[in-house]
Amino acid sequence: MRLLGVLLVLLSLTAVDALRLSEYSVVADVGIDDSVSQNVSFSVFNDGDVAVSAINMSVPEASVVSGALLSNGSLALAEPLAPGGSVRVSLLFSASGLVSSGKYHKVFMSSISLPFSADSFSMKLVLPAGFAFTEVSPQALFSSDGRRIISFWSGESVPAGERLVFSARYEQMFLKQETIVGIPITEWDIVVPGLVFAFLFGYFLAAGAASVLMQKIGVVKARLSGDEAQVVKVLENGAETQADIQKTTGFSKAKLSRLLRGMEERKLISKKTKGRTNLVSLE
Repeated sequence: MRLLGVLLVLLSLTAVDALRLSEYSVVADVGIDDSVSQNVSFSVFNDGDVAVSAINMSVPEASVVSGALLSNGSLALAEPLAPGGSVRVSLLFSASGLVSSGKYHKVFMSSISLPFSADSFSMKLVLPAGFAFTEVSPQALFSSDGRRIISFWSGESVPAGERLVFSARYEQMFLKQETIVGIPITEWDIVVPGLVFAFLFGYFLAAGAASVLMQKIGVVKARLSGDEAQVVKVLENGAETQADIQKTTGFSKAKLSRLLRGMEERKLISKKTKGRTNLVSLE
């Protein structure tokens, strides 16, 4: 049976409607052998008037769990969740059947159904080294860690039970075989064009660095909430302390901390400790 990365939460409570998710994040790391390591993290908030005694979540048996207990393939809270309280849970497990192979390409597909509403959601797909995206759905942002290419999806106010489907087609950028699509090649057939491309790419990258940066900021803004866009606007001219960002935006300390934590997890900003506050800058 194909594991499509669907986590089904089975709640044995009468106060299910009082629970909500926040900062639901999925990182899918694809291996060269088509295996997928998934890191799922989220916060559970109790907005009701009664303490939640247990939350049972069906997860793979081999999962590594933090913030909760794993018992017989289910999750349970170590302590009751009081009204107004929250708990952060993370899961790490391997999934199979998410990647299918064609003759010259591979396809990743994952379907996720949230058990109850989520304030925000993000999905990050990391390809193996040497592979590049040729098509993704829905539209995504792209980045690289210097070795591998990454796609990123995000959204807000996801209703309970809504099925989110993510797919990506990707191909190997350079083949080590002596032929490419049946055409014999030599090492110089790759090296010479590669050097020319690298020179031209470096030249235009240096010449248009400032323009590209502003375009990137514009694309990022289009994917942010109104509150997050205010934070990015403050940081456009350089790093600022968290205290100064709070003064400029007028956000409460708790609200700003929550926003920055979510943006840091999505690699939009970085934080460094400076005295009794944090120095925040765009990633």
